[in-house]
Amino acid sequence: MAHLLVVSQYFQPEQVRINELCYEWVRRGHKVTVVTGIPNYPQGKFFPGYGWLRKRRESWQGIDIIRLPLFPRGKNNLRLILNYLSFHLSGSLWATFSRLKPDLIFVFGISPLTKAKIATRLGSRIHKPVILYLQDLWPETLEVVGSVRNKFILNWIKNMMQKIYEKCRLILTTSPSLSEHLHSIGVEKEKLRYLPQFAEDCYSSVPVKQSLTLPVNIVYAGNIGYAQGLEILPETAYELSKRKVPVRFIIIGTGRYAEKLSQRIRDLNVEAYFLMTGKLSDKEVAEYLGRSGFAFLSFMPSSLFEMTIPAKLQSYMAAGVPILAVASGETKRIVETAQCGFCSPMGNIQALADNIEQALAIDNAEYVAMSQRAQTYYREHFDKSVAMQTLDSIFADIKGDVD
Repeated sequence: MAHLLVVSQYFQPEQVRINELCYEWVRRGHKVTVVTGIPNYPQGKFFPGYGWLRKRRESWQGIDIIRLPLFPRGKNNLRLILNYLSFHLSGSLWATFSRLKPDLIFVFGISPLTKAKIATRLGSRIHKPVILYLQDLWPETLEVVGSVRNKFILNWIKNMMQKIYEKCRLILTTSPSLSEHLHSIGVEKEKLRYLPQFAEDCYSSVPVKQSLTLPVNIVYAGNIGYAQGLEILPETAYELSKRKVPVRFIIIGTGRYAEKLSQRIRDLNVEAYFLMTGKLSDKEVAEYLGRSGFAFLSFMPSSLFEMTIPAKLQSYMAAGVPILAVASGETKRIVETAQCGFCSPMGNIQALADNIEQALAIDNAEYVAMSQRAQTYYREHFDKSVAMQTLDSIFADIKGDVD
């Protein structure tokens, strides 16, 4: 068994999938240490009980947690940049002087990807391999969502990421398209491997749908940010109100776009179409999915997100909830191959409204079949035990090479 050092700016009590991975590694006999920040995602302020001088060292489910200082992300781009930079700087300082000597360093690669620099700095200093589990692309995402527009900064980040890719022993990606893109920009093919994400166990426990009950709830669960393209929902609700189509969108989560989303709902006078719950636990989300007719996901219009398979897709499919997706590329391919939902182009309000009407009109037998096909596809392509066995084999091979 290995001593794994996980670098992730977000960790328990923040709801991110690396929590489940670390818990599973401990169950499998690995020693796990996590270097992370003070929890503040996605609300933008420190969680109760945490602060600059409070709970800097913790233990959770047998996992040692080291929390580095950072500025909370707030609700504007300047605060977000300060949040990213502060963790990068405190992490770089920590990596320079840390006495930890793990067998492997594992980077959970969601934004901000500057965290990977912390891992490669430590890995180079103590001569240990770094594995990057890449789920986002920098600087492309920053440019698309408008967080950074300065070309000098974007080029600096691009060069930094190229150096990070070079220093990683292995780069795991959450979609085949991400692997293809990295290879196209010069990353060696032998260094790339596709490793799909999986859902927490509570989602697989949701019973298969037996019928589509009225009124129909459509659930979105996840970060309410700009990249998710949720501005389409108030406009679609307005269109549905003109068509007199009765549905309710249940929005679960928080994020930087949440206030603007709420305001747009009020501006269009479609409050009756929405319930915004705020942040809920995975178990509570699974319960909502069990009581809902469809699950929703979307992206802001950009070719970048055609390479993305969002983690919520696995959660929805594990729960057996037919999907309404505003997506292209990888997500569309999966939904259409699995025959478990409906897809419309990014940003197309009329097409989404049409798909919702079509979804409500399907007969009960087809609805139940969609639910079953979603769970079947999940088990065949995103099974947790297969992913964990794959990771164990990777760790054993790399650790053996180092030893």
